[in-house]
Amino acid sequence: MKIAILTFHNAHNYGAVLQAWALKTYLATTGNDVEIIDYRTFVNTRSDFKNFFKRRNIATLVFSVAFKFNRFYRRFTRFDNFIKNKLNPKSTVYTPSDFADLDYDLYIIGSDQVWNNKITGSHDPVFWGDIEQKKDFKLISYAASMGNETLNTQNTLQIQDSLIRFDSISVREKNTVDQLRKIVSKEIFHVFDPTFLLKAQDYNEILASPVVKGKYILVYQVAFSPKVENVAKQIANQTNSTIIHLESTIKYNIPVKNHFETMGPMEYLSLIKYAHCIVTTSFHGTAFSIIYEKPFYLVNLDSHNNRPKSLLQDLGLTHRIIEKAEDCSFSPIDYSKIQSALSEKRASSQQFLQNSFIQPIVGKYA
Repeated sequence: MKIAILTFHNAHNYGAVLQAWALKTYLATTGNDVEIIDYRTFVNTRSDFKNFFKRRNIATLVFSVAFKFNRFYRRFTRFDNFIKNKLNPKSTVYTPSDFADLDYDLYIIGSDQVWNNKITGSHDPVFWGDIEQKKDFKLISYAASMGNETLNTQNTLQIQDSLIRFDSISVREKNTVDQLRKIVSKEIFHVFDPTFLLKAQDYNEILASPVVKGKYILVYQVAFSPKVENVAKQIANQTNSTIIHLESTIKYNIPVKNHFETMGPMEYLSLIKYAHCIVTTSFHGTAFSIIYEKPFYLVNLDSHNNRPKSLLQDLGLTHRIIEKAEDCSFSPIDYSKIQSALSEKRASSQQFLQNSFIQPIVGKYA
C-alpha cells in the first residue's frame, strides 16, 4: 500500500518534526511504502525565518543580523538537514487541486495540531481532508489535535462537513474525543501521539552525542516563565545539578545563563536522554521524558492546556504536574508501574493504524 502523511513536517519545531519522523518510521516497519507529502503553507513552514524578521524595525533587524544570524543559521541548518534527510518529503502541494494526479492508496492526516485553527490560521481544507486526488483512496486521521480549541457555532458545521470525508477518525486528546462525538455519528478513537509508537532504542538511532557534560536539569519551555525557573532552581538545589535551558526558537534578552538556541532535533533528544531531570511546559518535552524514562515535572502555566495533561492522565502520572512552584520536591519515577498502561495504549494505537490498511478503498469523488 502506498501511504501519504499530511502533517506539520516543515516547521522548525522539535515536536513537529519528531512526531512526523516517528509516524513515518513506524509505518515503514509494516511493509508499506510511506511518504510525507510536502504540503506548504506560510503558517506551517520554517518558523525560524518568520521569527527572525517578525516585528523588527530597521535598528533591531541590524542588531539581529549582526549578533544573532550565526546562531539562527546553525539552528536552521540542523532542522533543514533533518527534514531533508530523515523526513524526505515528496510531492510539493499548495491547494486541494494539487493532489489531482497523485496516486496514494491511503492518506493519514496528523499528528500534531493540524486541526487547531489558531495554529493553521483558518479551517485548513487539506488538513481537514479536502484532497482532490482522482484515484480512489482511503482517508484517516491519526492523533490529530485541536489543541485548546473548542467547538462553537462558527466551526461546528465546518467540522461536521469535513469529517464526513474520513474513513476512520482518531485524535490525541480525550477532550477532543468528547467534543467530536457530540457532532458526528462516526466513532472517534483516542490514540497515542506518534512519538509513542516507537521506543527509546528507536530514537537512539538518530541521537546526537551528549551535548552537556555533568549532571544537569534541562528546562524546556516555549516562553520564559519565572514560575518554571523557580521550579528548576529548587530541583537543581535538591540534586546538586546545573540548570541548562533549551530554547524553542532563537530568542532575545533571555534573563538566564546556560541556554542553548541552536540545537536541532537530534540534539534535542540527546539533551533529554542525558538529563538528570526535565522541567517543561511542553507536550513533547513531557512525551520524550517518558519515552526515555526520565524524572520530569510539567509546570502548569495554563489551566486550559489539555494536551500534556491528557497524556499524564492516561499514564497515571498527574502527580508530576506542578501547580505551585513552592510545592516542588524532587523524586524519581518508578516507570515499571506505568509500563502496562504504556504498552496497552501503544498497542491499541498501532492497531488503529493496522486496521486502516485492511479496510476497503471507497471512492471519495465518484
